[in-house]
Amino acid sequence: MAEAILYNVTADIIFKLGSSALQELGLLWGVNDELDKLKHSLSAIQAVLLDAEEQQSKSLAVKAWVSRLKDALYEIDDLVDESSYETLRRQVLAKDQRKRKLVRILFSKFKSNWKIDHKIKDIRQRLQSINDDKNQFSFSEHVIEKRDDEELRKRRETYSYILEEEVIGHPSNPEKLDQSSSLIQIGREIVSKLKGVPLTIRTIGGLLKDNKSKRVWLSFKDNELHRILGQGQDNLKEVRLILELSYKYLPANLKQCFLYCALFPKDYEIKTHELILMWSAQGFIQPNGSKDNSLIDIGNDYFMELLSRSFFQEVTKNERGDIIACKMHDLMHDLACWIADNECNVINIGTRHFSWKDQYSHKDQLLRSLSKVTNLRTFFMLDSANDLKWEFTKILHDHLQLRALYFKNLKNAMIVLEFTGKLKHLRYLSIMDSFILNLPDSITELYNLETLILRNSSFKMLPDNIGNLINLKHLDLSNNRNLKFLPDSISDLCKLEELILHGCLRLEEFPEDTKKLINLKHLSICGCLSLTYLPKRLGELSDLQILRFQINRID
Repeated sequence: MAEAILYNVTADIIFKLGSSALQELGLLWGVNDELDKLKHSLSAIQAVLLDAEEQQSKSLAVKAWVSRLKDALYEIDDLVDESSYETLRRQVLAKDQRKRKLVRILFSKFKSNWKIDHKIKDIRQRLQSINDDKNQFSFSEHVIEKRDDEELRKRRETYSYILEEEVIGHPSNPEKLDQSSSLIQIGREIVSKLKGVPLTIRTIGGLLKDNKSKRVWLSFKDNELHRILGQGQDNLKEVRLILELSYKYLPANLKQCFLYCALFPKDYEIKTHELILMWSAQGFIQPNGSKDNSLIDIGNDYFMELLSRSFFQEVTKNERGDIIACKMHDLMHDLACWIADNECNVINIGTRHFSWKDQYSHKDQLLRSLSKVTNLRTFFMLDSANDLKWEFTKILHDHLQLRALYFKNLKNAMIVLEFTGKLKHLRYLSIMDSFILNLPDSITELYNLETLILRNSSFKMLPDNIGNLINLKHLDLSNNRNLKFLPDSISDLCKLEELILHGCLRLEEFPEDTKKLINLKHLSICGCLSLTYLPKRLGELSDLQILRFQINRID
């Protein structure tokens, strides 16, 4: 059921393999032929992935084939990502005239040290074997039409999210429906079949809300719904089948985002902004080609679409009316865990995303099992576990391909931070409510890092080379108790979109040169009581949309 997701993942890797940057590297290292063969095999496999989705639920052999493919895709993605990291490293080092010769030496040595040609050849041969094996299943070829995410944005502007009184056929709000009496009648018939269960009513309402065709509604009532309700299942089973049906009709990118939420425990309050940042770190949010929409804007559209279909509920809003948190219904959470299968929180070799809970028993055994996982992408520590700080360092050592890392309440966060500089693939790093005296310089080598959250910390300064984080878009240093100034190099963060400094009581200085922060959209300096000066050039930042400040005085 989740293999429409693999279709998108495959398409994304094919795109990366064809990028000019990777082609340039391939030419430099003499591996372009292998890269082209890899791309050809992926294209052949992609054509049959949708049919493989339909067949794997009925065949263990197909399911095993899909699993082999999934492992290979993750490995290829890591391979491409590590190549991109070296390109970024070259860009950073080349900024320093004195290091340009060193760049040429390091880059020429990278091929031999990393054995790039052997790795590409090995994975290409594995993929070719997978491609050959697909012929035994007689898959049919299908292509997905790419969905325009701009359409999600337009639809999002027409609703906040579906309330119970806005669902199909509710008499208190008929103006929200097509005024056709026949549509209203069909809607009422659907509601009556759903036996008054609010979750299923909202879910089906979210499924049908964008298509006001009488033919589509009738087909759904007489076919899809009849198939589910006509099997004589108990009520709970029927509800699950309806939720599964709603998932089936999600676009592949939204399926990825929904399944990722199996990472969180039941009844967990999910912070929406951080969830969207983690989606971005995993590559789930696809750019729509518009310069006006950042990935976070698009991710917010994804969230609102899922909310409108009742995949999320119990939203919490701030004083401005923005949704800042939500929960998942227990049955929706069960659905996510079931479809995600072994990828979230069930430790085996195929686990991709894992959340640590302090109430786990047999922690030593759990850690040993986790060390056997081969491609962990997310480690999310929900509770403090200070008695296991050294073991967590081992987790990082065993999982250098991590994309998202979240820690909270660590007394010895420095031990973890010292090691994070080795995580070349890391996009999201959040360490909150932890004792951090100094930030190691190695953190400035995380060239892929997009989000850095260090809330409620006590370090006195950022590394001088913080500007080397050339992909950083979101920097949150709120409620730091000792930070007095920001290094000048912070102005080199050209991709920075969000800088959150509220509650930094001792912050005295803001960098004078802000003209290169051309993508900054959100700056918060509320509660910076020691700050008395703001650079005049802040007013020249044309993309700045939100400026929040509350300070004693400005000279």
